[in-house]
Amino acid sequence: MRTSLLLTSLLLVAAASASSAAPPENPVGELLFKARELDGMKRLSASSFFEGGGKGDTALVLVELRVEKDHLRSEFVQFSKSGGWEGERFGLNFGGSLRELQIATGKGQVDPKPEDVTKGVVAEGTLVLTAGGADAQPKRIPLPDGPILSMPSAIFVVAPYYELLPEGGLSFAALLGKDLAPGFKLSRGKAEGAEHSVLLVGMGLELTIWISTAEATRGQVERLVIQGDTKRRLTRAEGERVLLELEAARKEQAKAPKDGKGAAAGFASPKAALDAFVAGCQAADMKAVAACFSSAAPKEFQTLKDGTCPPKQFKKLCEMFEACIIGEVRESDGVAKATIDLGDRKETLTLVREQGAWLILDF
Repeated sequence: MRTSLLLTSLLLVAAASASSAAPPENPVGELLFKARELDGMKRLSASSFFEGGGKGDTALVLVELRVEKDHLRSEFVQFSKSGGWEGERFGLNFGGSLRELQIATGKGQVDPKPEDVTKGVVAEGTLVLTAGGADAQPKRIPLPDGPILSMPSAIFVVAPYYELLPEGGLSFAALLGKDLAPGFKLSRGKAEGAEHSVLLVGMGLELTIWISTAEATRGQVERLVIQGDTKRRLTRAEGERVLLELEAARKEQAKAPKDGKGAAAGFASPKAALDAFVAGCQAADMKAVAACFSSAAPKEFQTLKDGTCPPKQFKKLCEMFEACIIGEVRESDGVAKATIDLGDRKETLTLVREQGAWLILDF
């Protein structure tokens, strides 16, 4: 299996080439300048898998790093257990400034839809984010003073050169999805065996990045400890196996029979109905979403059930659930209550058992 398939279709990966000189524009640029002198940035020409799991929906993370002719590129794809994925390309010029940005979401191994791709450009001190689609409105974010890094670039581009970090740490504004947050810092931690730690803190986040110091793997990110939860580096074989399992599960879910009226015939549990609903939202598949609702659902869901929901309204629903986390599900006497974490708030979904299947009644 070609592990960069999604990255290639999403981001049009170019061949790596030798870096060109560029004067430092900020502390990140100074670190990159030293890294070029140290080893020609050989630590960054690599791809790697990291495990997901835990309480979140992430099942697997794929990272690819490239040294291009005039900039560095980090490409990051996060695969969810429900079959969706989120990808990010973040480019830095060798002076340490943002050069390119692209964010996309999709389902399985298919190209993202134009409306699911957001591109960012820097213009007159502003980051302008524009999504695909004829009615998309640009989002303009004033650029703060100092360097800007995405979380993957901070972890996999800067941290591998831990010995070049300033004594007082490297402060930066973090690109978190489609928002910028100031107040983050990378600093050197302690050495332990054949590894050295780098600490990343900001906005309540505490992450420890363990970097290999062994000669053969120097600079390789071995494991991440996020709020006490360890995520380990996987071998390529392990990563490809997880990808195959996720794709097989998605295809099986897509085969779930429908009765033609939006009622599903195969949701044997509340969790199965919720997983199908979230997967349908992430794939922007109105038929799949409709199949998750009970015939007794309120009138406000009627257009979803009969497939006449206006595109803009359906898009808002999909965006609401695109990165949700399914929490506790309580079931009693044919009724289930499920807590859904949408990031900015939580919702409670009610499900009912109808003709042997579990379906969403209301939220």
